[in-house]
Amino acid sequence: MFTKEVRNMKNPYTIAALCLIGIAFFIKAGITNALLLFLLVGAIPGTNYNVPAVVMLFFVVVIIWLVLFRFTLLDTIQARASKRIAERRSIHKKRMPRKRFGQI
Repeated sequence: MFTKEVRNMKNPYTIAALCLIGIAFFIKAGITNALLLFLLVGAIPGTNYNVPAVVMLFFVVVIIWLVLFRFTLLDTIQARASKRIAERRSIHKKRMPRKRFGQI
């Protein structure tokens, strides 16, 4: 009766519906307003405290740096590691006897 896609919840309509339900929950609960107030003004939700502008600037710079680190340096490290592994495999393949291991 149900297809495998519906059971695995990979149906695009199911994913869209879950996203809309999540967005509606965040709006109804006031989470979006609290998040925007925190990001724009520095007001900590549920308290009367405010985060100073210098601290907010520091956090924004750190977050941007971490995102750039994640998408640039880690990809470069992974590419170098995969290249090194490929070189080791080719060296290992060259040392093997051709008659028996020529098809590897």
